[in-house]
Amino acid sequence: MPARILDIVDHRRDLEERVGRDHLLEQNEAQLGDVLGRLEEEAGNSFSGYKPGTLIRRIARRMSLLRQSSIEGYLRTLDQKPEERQLLMQDFLIGVTQFFRDPEVFESLQAKVLRPLLDIDQSGFRIWVPGCSTGEEVFSLAILVAEMRQSTGDTRPWKIFGTDIDIDALRQARSGRYTEASIEGLTEERREKSLAAAGAVWQVNSELREMCVFAPHNLLQDPPFSKLDLVSCRNVMIYLNADSQETILPRFHYGLNPGGFLWLGPSETLGRSERYFRTLDRPSRLFQRDDQAPPGFSAISHSLPQHSVTGSRPPSGSRRRTPDPPTAWRPRPNSSSCSTAPRPSPWSTAMMRSSMSRRR
Repeated sequence: MPARILDIVDHRRDLEERVGRDHLLEQNEAQLGDVLGRLEEEAGNSFSGYKPGTLIRRIARRMSLLRQSSIEGYLRTLDQKPEERQLLMQDFLIGVTQFFRDPEVFESLQAKVLRPLLDIDQSGFRIWVPGCSTGEEVFSLAILVAEMRQSTGDTRPWKIFGTDIDIDALRQARSGRYTEASIEGLTEERREKSLAAAGAVWQVNSELREMCVFAPHNLLQDPPFSKLDLVSCRNVMIYLNADSQETILPRFHYGLNPGGFLWLGPSETLGRSERYFRTLDRPSRLFQRDDQAPPGFSAISHSLPQHSVTGSRPPSGSRRRTPDPPTAWRPRPNSSSCSTAPRPSPWSTAMMRSSMSRRR
């Protein structure tokens, strides 16, 4: 294996000396659309909304591993080998996550978002974590909620939806099984209360797994979840271009209940969509839905002109939503198509998958 690694490094160095690193990247950029087209044909997911620099570097990495010197040759490899298309997609899907990443920010979330939600007179609470990868952040939120319920005696149910386009990552998330290295972010007390040793891995307990549902969902193509109290979308938008970010934030605004909360990653901002949210805690990247802002998304048309929607708005302090769209159009957790034709709800399928995963 060391010899193989050195061989790859030497090949890459020799190629860059002969052709030039910048020229190689320019070639990859010129053919980026062709590469993405092949992946879209393979899995139906479009990566066109990602920042091109990230994708180009990952294409170059795969070419180095295969000792290929031209993008044309790599395109032929993508045409001939489905397994290479899968490997490139896995490289594009950046799954960097851990339990209680940035623990001090979780403390702010608990104090300024989760506990205030308990003061609201409603029967239960809903959280959405898009781009959840293998589920560590979903279960971190579930641990916080479980601790809060125990300390306050509030027994109202919480449901946390974790979504991603990476099916393999979702499969691991549903299992709730993690290695010793994966749970380093947990204190000893939380580890003992929330997980149990299962051979060489650790298993999230049934109480937390019952709280969480994992389902495939494309953030850029599928309708958002609705009736949400919190959207936790951390370290996802940093990989997306400005237009994609501007597409996502109105969807979050639409999906949140009046007064609902948005949580972004430490390097992320609202960008050109500041009108949809008020800043609650800038260092912690906590924001609150601006209920006076007109919607920029419709579940029926999927997108509205940013300033074309008029009509009544809910009072800023109210927790009641305007009427939901008809059942056939209502956003569902396992929505996998952006077609506007009515389709059966996949909600029962997502719940069944979650239940089967827990029984295993």
